[in-house]
Amino acid sequence: MRVKINFSIFHGMWNKYFMISYLILVLILSYLGNTISMGADHRMNFKSRLDSDTTKKKVYDYNSAFIQEFGKPCNEWNLDIPELLDVIKKSKPISPRDFHNDFEVLPCHYELKIVNGIDTIIFKVNAGGGIRRFENGKFKEYLGCYADCGGRFIVDAWPIEEEID
Repeated sequence: MRVKINFSIFHGMWNKYFMISYLILVLILSYLGNTISMGADHRMNFKSRLDSDTTKKKVYDYNSAFIQEFGKPCNEWNLDIPELLDVIKKSKPISPRDFHNDFEVLPCHYELKIVNGIDTIIFKVNAGGGIRRFENGKFKEYLGCYADCGGRFIVDAWPIEEEID
């Protein structure tokens, strides 16, 4: 005796679940695309970002071995939000090696926080000229400002042309 099973009902259910899963996947991917919309270009349209919530705060690392040497210069180092934005605009993406070789990491930095909708971008601008960019709590890239930012930091970056290999 042969038994014939009608699979058409299962086929219809599979299509329904497949379409629902597909729509959920599309929604998740579009959400992720919007949260990382800044991409690799850190020089976004700051004018529109400033219409959102932008704050700054100065942070000190009191555990640093250099706090005794640079404590007073850190206290005297002041940049306002437009100056911080100018530094970020003039900076360029750099490698971790260049960040550690070309820039001093001093015991003070500014945290510039830009909130626009669901995106939160934080730039940690160190008094030694190196910048770290975080997006939605995750580290994204190192930035550095060489000659264009002279005089804005306690210690400027090592000039690229003076490097000795």
